[in-house]
Amino acid sequence: MSKSALFADGIATDPSYINIRDAGNAHTQQARKNCEGLWEMFEPYADKEFPTEIRNNFDARYWEMYLATYLMREGYEVYAPNRVQMLVSVTTVVAFGLRQHVQIAVQIITPTKCPI
Repeated sequence: MSKSALFADGIATDPSYINIRDAGNAHTQQARKNCEGLWEMFEPYADKEFPTEIRNNFDARYWEMYLATYLMREGYEVYAPNRVQMLVSVTTVVAFGLRQHVQIAVQIITPTKCPI
């Protein structure tokens, strides 16, 4: 069981987050269930801003959670960001780290809409 909820009432600007949080149909209900399952596995590795930032940047934060949990299921040892910071420069933002024979710091980048 997760310590904190991934979806919460309140201010959110990302339409994907809002649709999945509100779960108004069978498709979004299943999506919410899937997200909550990933969150249960990922929460111990998430940075403290994750639950707030996913409300406004769902695609990027979901991808981070999905990738980390996929790698865990594939047998990689995932580290929380605070343990990874020792491996990289202080100016680098690290989503999580992993180890499979070598230690790797992972930074998640996703495309965003280009302002015109």
